[in-house]
Amino acid sequence: MLELVVQQGIQATPMSQVVKESGVAAGTIYHHFSSKEEIINELYLNLKIDFGKALSEHLTADLSYKEKFFQTWLNLYDYFCENESAFHFAEQIGHCTMITSETKQKGEIHYLPIVEFFAQGISQNVLREMDLKLMTNLIYGNIVTAVQITLSGDLIMTKDRLYSVIESSWDSIKKH
Repeated sequence: MLELVVQQGIQATPMSQVVKESGVAAGTIYHHFSSKEEIINELYLNLKIDFGKALSEHLTADLSYKEKFFQTWLNLYDYFCENESAFHFAEQIGHCTMITSETKQKGEIHYLPIVEFFAQGISQNVLREMDLKLMTNLIYGNIVTAVQITLSGDLIMTKDRLYSVIESSWDSIKKH
């Protein structure tokens, strides 16, 4: 389903094609899922779980706040670049009305550590005062842009270029 949605879009992916491409009987799929919407919601939630795990990789107590920010940023960037289908799927369904509010709430739980990390930065006067939803979306948008440029091949994303993008993200939220 994920690959078909990435290739064709949600609306252009009928369940009959999902059944055919999966090689699984329709009854088996409908035994586990009641509808295409339920499958999409489950895929969305599984991706949020994976994204949440990716964010916290390689974070150790000995890193400074800024180093943790850089590592978290890189973690998600690397995850998206290594999982291109997941990235494109997430981009397609990010604001899709098919995703239920219950599923969105379940997904947000996996982002609590990063939200708490930003809240801690604000309370410690490392980061500027800003609504946390705005802050996380601002940073996420920078990551998405860097991933899009990298995956498109329009620009070779050297280590220096990548670090300048991360530095720009940092500068947009750090307290001056």
